[in-house]
Amino acid sequence: MTKLRHVRVVAGLLAAAVVLAACSSSSSGTAASHAVSSSASSSASSGASSASTSAAYKVAEARVAEFLKPPSATLPVTSTVTVPKGQLKIAYTWCAVVVCTEIAAGIQSAAQALGAQFVPFHHQDTASTVGTAFTNALSANPSMVLTSGDPVQWYQQQLNQLNAKHVPVVAWSIPEAYHAPGFTANLISNDDYFFQGMLEADYVAVQTHGHANVVLESAPQYPVLATQSAGFNYEFPKVCPGCQVTTDNFSVPQLVSGANVTATVSTLQKDPKADWLVATCACLISQQLATAISNAGFTGLKAIESDGVAANYQMMRNHQLIAADIALAEHYLGWLAVNDGLLAMDGKPVPKFPAPPNTTVPGHPDVLVSGLPIQILTPSDVPGPNQVYTPVPNYQAQFKKLWGLG
Repeated sequence: MTKLRHVRVVAGLLAAAVVLAACSSSSSGTAASHAVSSSASSSASSGASSASTSAAYKVAEARVAEFLKPPSATLPVTSTVTVPKGQLKIAYTWCAVVVCTEIAAGIQSAAQALGAQFVPFHHQDTASTVGTAFTNALSANPSMVLTSGDPVQWYQQQLNQLNAKHVPVVAWSIPEAYHAPGFTANLISNDDYFFQGMLEADYVAVQTHGHANVVLESAPQYPVLATQSAGFNYEFPKVCPGCQVTTDNFSVPQLVSGANVTATVSTLQKDPKADWLVATCACLISQQLATAISNAGFTGLKAIESDGVAANYQMMRNHQLIAADIALAEHYLGWLAVNDGLLAMDGKPVPKFPAPPNTTVPGHPDVLVSGLPIQILTPSDVPGPNQVYTPVPNYQAQFKKLWGLG
């Protein structure tokens, strides 16, 4: 998924979709895939009374309270690194969406601290351009390669060659486990996206005391966003029985063209009692959408998103539509990725960190084990203009100390 605080307008729409796995294209038509479901046969009002006293709801309350708190100010990483002599070359296959620009800023600042060469290889999140980017990265004889989101089959051959040369490859937002085959680490795992969907479900249930009418929006062209939708749909019936969910799925071309805006307003007009919009990433919520929703008269609608970017945070500060964001620390992610590459170069294992409280999910063992924290941000605590979400204050100095530079 670079918090994403990034290059603007159409790119901003895709911003949070970032780091994501850009799979095969779906339809570029203007009509969204649309489905309505209810989590129970009982009425929403009777469901609310049982939801707020259920064991699942109590767990949701605890989970939301946990992630509204700032993460620990101490860097979870503790392993020191012997940085190899000579200039390092840090290659980054740079995706086409804005969030990757923010992550790149973090990688570049870490490279500068190391005196390393930062070598970016831009692509357009297509099979051919991603393959070319990896071929060029391989030819550059890098010390490590950092990458995000795109389907591994697009660069499997180059990945195999990098593995054969013992070049660390650190990824994030690929639909795999934390320690995925061929990768030093996958810093935002498939399990992380499933959990983020659960956390969105919990937040809405707690905010409405188990009485919500939700429009769930996603872009399943990115596999990890399909996983996040699955996490929401797994959790929401347990914590909000009787609550209604309408699902709108959009293709990337629809997001680029803005077709999702008219489709969302159409969905709301069909169900004017909807009170929450749940977006699996900030790429689904734009200023254009907020304005259209307001102009259509849906002034009471609130939204929760994940991986917000600068434009989304501006909307939050202005109290426009977005009530909460599950924040990703893009710059911090860049430094963490470089650190994991250095660990691998030093022959040290990249650790699996203890998960925070209230993150145990059966069948999903890799929730928040990479050392990359998340937090639910509300309008009162979003970063200011031209600032990025920073979960660990002065993390740069802490990393540099581990690298023998502090």
